[in-house]
Amino acid sequence: MQERRKYLRFNTAGSVVLKTGDATPAIIKAELFNVSFEGFSVYTPEKIEIGSDVSFELSIKLWNEIIIGEGKIKYIHETKRPDESFRIGVEFCNMDKKVIQHIINNIQAEICSEARRKDLSKRRSF
Repeated sequence: MQERRKYLRFNTAGSVVLKTGDATPAIIKAELFNVSFEGFSVYTPEKIEIGSDVSFELSIKLWNEIIIGEGKIKYIHETKRPDESFRIGVEFCNMDKKVIQHIINNIQAEICSEARRKDLSKRRSF
């Protein structure tokens, strides 16, 4: 199977509040799984239909501000987690790409810092 992803995904801790804009609006609290330049993936307790428009409030532990934006549901998978959740992919819509790039740069910097800390602790243990 050919890889369809254009951008790297970065696993990072955080939370998301999704608001559906359909005939029966819902507010769904979700657990952030990863972020990429085009969107993010979350675990949710509820199913949201593919193609649905959502607004979101994204809170990343590495970032001190809440990111507010709009997105479109691109995929949904039922998980095998004990909480019977769904993994949902959200594509960014109408987002400033500079903001997204800044967030990803911070995530990458934290990943590098963590790797250096682990490397230093290994060296000290010898």
